[in-house]
Amino acid sequence: MRDVRIKKYFKKLPYTYAFGFHPTIELIRTKPTKVVKVLFKNEANRFKETEQIRHLCRQKRIKVEFNNKLVDKIAHKSNTYAVGIFQKYEDQPDPTRNHIVLVNPSDFGNLGTIIRSMVAFNFFDLILIKPAADIFNPMVISTTTGALFKIRFKHYNNFVQYVDEYEYHKKFLFRLDGESKLRKTKFKTPYSLVFGHETKGLPNILNQYGEKIVIDHSKHIDSLNIAMSASIAMYEADNKTEKILREKK
Repeated sequence: MRDVRIKKYFKKLPYTYAFGFHPTIELIRTKPTKVVKVLFKNEANRFKETEQIRHLCRQKRIKVEFNNKLVDKIAHKSNTYAVGIFQKYEDQPDPTRNHIVLVNPSDFGNLGTIIRSMVAFNFFDLILIKPAADIFNPMVISTTTGALFKIRFKHYNNFVQYVDEYEYHKKFLFRLDGESKLRKTKFKTPYSLVFGHETKGLPNILNQYGEKIVIDHSKHIDSLNIAMSASIAMYEADNKTEKILREKK
């Protein structure tokens, strides 16, 4: 890809930005062929991470430029000293691994937090059912603190399209009216943890495709935030999956 014209991010751009030292380092380490250029502020030379990034760029033959004006033009915060510019991409999910499926997620912060929790709890395949929040928005990337570059993700036009492609994954549908409690649910790989829109939840029409699960909690609140729900579900599922693997040894 030729050098790009630096401008404020918008969804139709074929490239996007990773703001900050750590996200930029993870980007270069995991997706070097997608990196177009790394921008620095002149003040970045005060930080040891700058030389680390420059070393990686030399190894991967990635362009480096010091330009305060360009960084300030695209960054959300004045203390952004490094920006990784990279091409947008998608990966094919691993059919042997467990998946996280988000049906019509709309909140950037929730999406970023879920991706970070995925890496924390050993989930590396994310399915996004359209319409969905823009995973390449720099706000999402910043919230993941580099975790985005450690997972595989793919968009599907609808849930049925995903089900047809991964029919052997057992689908666990997380709903407030779930019939099975999370703490009593057994997980056997490969499976999919499915979550709905932040306010609307999962459409009833999807009930036919899997087992309805509820995360039971106290009566002092009416529901959990989707990022909280997904993180709790991943933690519980990962623990139970690891237990099964230990028992097989």
